Amino acid sequence: MSRSYQPYRFKREYIPVIIAILILGLLIAALVYTITYKPKTKDQYYEENSVATDEVIVDTSNTVCTEEVNNKIKEDAKNVNIKYEVVSDYYFGKADELDTDLNGDGEFGEIDIYGPALRISIEGITDNVYVKLENDLDYQVQTYKASDAQDGIVKFDQTENAYIRTYDVKVYSANTECGEVLFREFTFKLPRLNELRQTNACSEYPDMKMCSSFVWEQDEPTLRNAITKEYKEFKREAEEKKQQEEQEQNKSIFEKIKDNKVLMIAIVACVVVVIGVVVIVIKRRRK
Repeated sequence: MSRSYQPYRFKREYIPVIIAILILGLLIAALVYTITYKPKTKDQYYEENSVATDEVIVDTSNTVCTEEVNNKIKEDAKNVNIKYEVVSDYYFGKADELDTDLNGDGEFGEIDIYGPALRISIEGITDNVYVKLENDLDYQVQTYKASDAQDGIVKFDQTENAYIRTYDVKVYSANTECGEVLFREFTFKLPRLNELRQTNACSEYPDMKMCSSFVWEQDEPTLRNAITKEYKEFKREAEEKKQQEEQEQNKSIFEKIKDNKVLMIAIVACVVVVIGVVVIVIKRRRK
């Protein structure tokens, strides 16, 4: 007589075993991750668009505006802000190669010249205020009004950057009711071009602060000393990092597990859980 087909029924006592297998699988995954994981070193980033500003106290008691208009102009003047960004591939124009094939095309002619420059942004210009800039190198005065701005922002490029440049920034009233009254004054500085950014030290460690396109050091000897000092620090850190990586690679699996306290605790916990589950399963089967 043939046996009737009995559908397979899942036994509840298998649940602890399944849980134990899942925990063991997570443990193995954590072990593999710990062995193969290599921490990423955070690239050193030096912000080049930070600015140094000093407010100059301005007396606005001589205004003839109403209090409401006066307060509005003060608020707009307060919101005027200037910042800069580095344009690394600014197009300066064309130049003759003369007797040197600079671009390597086998011909002597004109080539396009690109290089770093600074792009200045003046934010917050409204119909109530306009801005006058005067720098300490050529004393040129630049005036920007709301008609020069796009969405309240005026941008212009500074390509002559051999020296640190300081702007005296004055914010005037543009409201006809008040007349041309100075409401705010502050200074704004630009760094100078780094003539040593292509030295051997900077080629080896281009992330060094002193190898940025623009720097705040006033003269070349000071900059050279700063590069030498930073180069020694970078070289020492690179050698230490290399030694640590070599030591880490030479460690055995057991040494890596031993050094990871969290993983050691997890292994012990999992082993205890697995043993406990096996004991429970054996006892239930015997019953």
